Amino acid sequence: MQELHARAGKALEATHPRQSIKHYLAAKLWSRAATQIERLGWKMIYRWDYQPLRAWIETIPEGERAVTPVLNLYLGAIHFLILEFDRGRALLERTLDGFSGSLVTAERNIEAEGFSWLAYCVWSQGDIKWSGEIFARALKLPAALDTRARLLAAVAIQKLMESTPASVAQAAEHFEELKLLAMHNETYEVLYNLASLLNVGGFATFPRAIEYMESLLPRMRKPGITNALLQAQAEHSQTVLELWRGRWDTGLAVGARAQEQTERLNVFLSVTPFGVVVVRAARGEYEKSDNLFAQALQEFGQTPGLVGPFVPTYLYALGRMYCLASRYDDARLMRDQLDAAALATDAPLAGLFLLLLQALLNITDREFSAAERALSVAVRQEPNVPLARMASSARLLLAYLYHEMKRKDEALVEFAPLLAECARDGSPYLVLKEGRLAVPLLRLAVEADERPDYAGELLGILHADVPPRPAKIPDSGETLSSREYEVLRLVSHFL
Repeated sequence: MQELHARAGKALEATHPRQSIKHYLAAKLWSRAATQIERLGWKMIYRWDYQPLRAWIETIPEGERAVTPVLNLYLGAIHFLILEFDRGRALLERTLDGFSGSLVTAERNIEAEGFSWLAYCVWSQGDIKWSGEIFARALKLPAALDTRARLLAAVAIQKLMESTPASVAQAAEHFEELKLLAMHNETYEVLYNLASLLNVGGFATFPRAIEYMESLLPRMRKPGITNALLQAQAEHSQTVLELWRGRWDTGLAVGARAQEQTERLNVFLSVTPFGVVVVRAARGEYEKSDNLFAQALQEFGQTPGLVGPFVPTYLYALGRMYCLASRYDDARLMRDQLDAAALATDAPLAGLFLLLLQALLNITDREFSAAERALSVAVRQEPNVPLARMASSARLLLAYLYHEMKRKDEALVEFAPLLAECARDGSPYLVLKEGRLAVPLLRLAVEADERPDYAGELLGILHADVPPRPAKIPDSGETLSSREYEVLRLVSHFL
C-alpha cells in the first residue's frame, strides 16, 4: 500500500500537489511531503487556507520537521492567525535560533519571513518596541516581493502609531515604497497589503490617499488577481471611500457586505469597519452603534498589542457617542478607561483621546475654561497623530466650544479652514463624523456666507435644517444676517 501511495504522490506532484502531499504522508515519505508543503505553504497562509496546511505539518514527526525548518515557520505563522501568540512566538524563536546564521543565500527569504511572523506575535502580545526592532531587522534581509510588501505595511502602521513627526514621515516613506511596488507588481499579495494599510484609517488622511484608493480598487478586482480574501479587503476599502466622500447610505451597504465576507472567511480580527460604527453614531443610531462598539472591543481584548493603536480609538468614539446620546455617566466610564489606557501605554493616541473626551464632558458640565485648556493642547498634538483623524477633530471641538460660549467669530475662525479642506479634498467625513456637534457650526457657516452651499449640503446629509442664507444689500457689498433680514421684513410688513 505504501508503494502505491508513493507512486500516486509522484504522479500528482505537478498537477495536483495537494493530493500528492496526502499520498506522501500516507506513505510516510516525510521529506517528499515536506518538499511539496514548502512550495505551497506561504501561498496558503496568505489566503487564510491554513487548516489543511496545519494538519499536514503536524502529521510529520517533530524530529523530521526539523530537517525542513520552514515547516515550523509555517506552523508558527498559523499559531498567530488563530490567536495562539505564545505558542507561535516560542516556536518561531526556537526555529529562528536554530538557523544560527547557517542559511545560504537562496534561503534568506525564509529568514525574513520567519522574523516577520515573530514580530507579529510579539506585537500582538503587547511588546510594541521589541516587535519594531524585529520588523526593522527583517526589512534589512533579502525577501520575496510578498514578504517585502507585508513588512512595509506592518512597519508603516507601527511608525504611524508612534505619532512623532519623524515616525509619521517614516510611515509615509514606507507607504510610498509600497505604492511603488504595486505600480510594477500587480500581485495579490502586494495589493492586499497596500489595501490593508489604507484601511487602517490614518493613511487615508495622507495627501491624495483617497484618490489613490479610488484608482486602486479596479486593480484589486481584476480577474485573475482577486480571490475571496482580496475581495473582502476591496469591500472594506470601498466602505472607507464611500464614507469619506459622504455617500453614507452606499458606504453602510458596502460595509455590511464587507462584514459578511470577513465573517464568512473567519479571518483574524474581522470587526465591523470603524467608519461604519462612527457613521451610525453620527446619524443617531446609538443602540446599534453601542452593540457594534462592544463587539469590536471584545474582539480587540484578545490581542494586547491592539490596546495601544485601536482600543483607545474605539473608547473615545464610544465615549463621544454617549455624549451625543446624553448618556454622560457612560461617557465618564469611557473617560476612566481611556485614562487607564493612557497610563498603560506610551502611545500618544490614548492621551490625545483622553483630552478630547474630557473636554466634551467639561463642555457638558459648562466648565468652559477647563475645556478650552484641554482643546488648546489637543489642537497642537493632533497633526502628529494621523490615526486620530478617523475618529476625532480637535479643531472642530474647539470651534463647538466657542459656539457654546457665544464666541461665534472665534468659532468660525477655527471651523472655516476645516470646512474648506473638506470641500477642496472631497472629504466631508472629517466634519460629518462629529454628528450633532457639527450641526451648529455648519449652520453658522451658512449664516456667515462661508461656503454656504457646501455647508448646506452637509447639513442635508445629517438630516438637519438649513438656515436662510444672509441677504446681500444691493450696490453695497454688505450682507444682512438671516435674523436681521427677518426683522426688516417684519418691520416693512407693518409700515
